[in-house]
Amino acid sequence: MSQNTNEISSEYNQLQQQLIKLNYHENFTLESIPLIKKLLNDLFTITENYQILQTKSQTIEKEKWETHCQVEPLKRSFIALTKENNQLHIDLINKKQTL
Repeated sequence: MSQNTNEISSEYNQLQQQLIKLNYHENFTLESIPLIKKLLNDLFTITENYQILQTKSQTIEKEKWETHCQVEPLKRSFIALTKENNQLHIDLINKKQTL
């Protein structure tokens, strides 16, 4: 029985220290230990997932910018080539009309 009490006391103290590190200084009952453990685990999981998603988002934004930088010169080239093609087409029409 004493060992079980020591384990519970140790678990309580560990949880309390974790909560204090997170700036939660409120006391809690021994009956709350299972709930607090689950909530802390969820909090850590959510935080970890958020960090992963944030990293992915930053990577995607970087790739988006790099793609934009590659597309802009191509757009300008396309516009220039379209103008040149239109002019060549007009020149060809004019040449046919003069023949």
